[in-house]
Amino acid sequence: MAIITFKIDLDSTKLTPAYNNAIVSFSAIPQNSIYCIITIFGKEYKIYPDSNGVFWYDFRFLFSKLINDDKWSDKVAPSLTEEVYLDDDLFLEIPIKYEIFSDPTTSDIVNKTVDVIKSVIDYKSELLNNELTKITPFDKVSVFKGYPFDVSFWADVTAPDYTVTKVAEVTGVAATKGVNRLFLEIASGPTQLLPTVGVKHGGDTIEWDVKEYDCEGIYLKWYVREGGWAYWLFNQKHKETIRGKSVGELYNDFENVTDIISPKVSMGKERGVRVKLHATGIEQFEIDIISTIITSPKVLLYEPESQQWLEVECMTTTMVVNNYELLKFNTSIDIDIPQTQMLL
Repeated sequence: MAIITFKIDLDSTKLTPAYNNAIVSFSAIPQNSIYCIITIFGKEYKIYPDSNGVFWYDFRFLFSKLINDDKWSDKVAPSLTEEVYLDDDLFLEIPIKYEIFSDPTTSDIVNKTVDVIKSVIDYKSELLNNELTKITPFDKVSVFKGYPFDVSFWADVTAPDYTVTKVAEVTGVAATKGVNRLFLEIASGPTQLLPTVGVKHGGDTIEWDVKEYDCEGIYLKWYVREGGWAYWLFNQKHKETIRGKSVGELYNDFENVTDIISPKVSMGKERGVRVKLHATGIEQFEIDIISTIITSPKVLLYEPESQQWLEVECMTTTMVVNNYELLKFNTSIDIDIPQTQMLL
């Protein structure tokens, strides 16, 4: 019987971001392994050792594919009856079986489990602990009354005795292991939040400071690299530009020069709308939130009448996030509304 040892392993006490390298390195003693079969959700992946008998594997591309089969969609629909909602699109508990073969009929097995979240972190950043911890990466948030808004957190255990602080302290709240979302506002109407909101369980507490606005405007939400969603209500006054673009032409030069009307036939045109949105008089923590939109893979525009979200594309690629001359910021972003094709 061989002893399997890991030189590099995924930390079971941390949350593994799906879009960062997730490299493992392991070997068996004695070092007579010929191959290893890694099994995840019933699918097998065969790898071979290097010249020193050491196996290497990076789970990054596999994890990111497994966790994002929904293409960044948001399926959570809040109501007035619950405080906390599990978002199982943001988290995946992945069982991994390593089976190392010393010959085609003899093998040794190690089973492990990894907690993976739909996120990416920067170089030198710390992994999040898989205990009660923030997923929404901000210490302070701006909330707009009457517009849906939530913060995300990781719950390490499924239990009915979490305490939530929102408009008041509420005990006996159920949460499920994984990424949970605490909605501070829903579309049905505004609430009066406490200056600090948060979640408690056992001896652990997480909190966000809150700044509330009561106004109207153009509301966006977008997926944040670290996990969860960010929101902002941009000014009602905005600029719209209509753009037309050809979808292609067909060659039509089949007549004599004296008879032809046009050597090309248009296949149609696309009509697009680009909207410039503005945010004025905002604080440093708010520009830090808004700036995350330029690296988001999914941006959604809120339609108040239908209370639905429409996917749009953020066209802004740069934003000033630190200006020593100013205490308040003014910024703007460009978004493209989905195009419609007009046949001619």
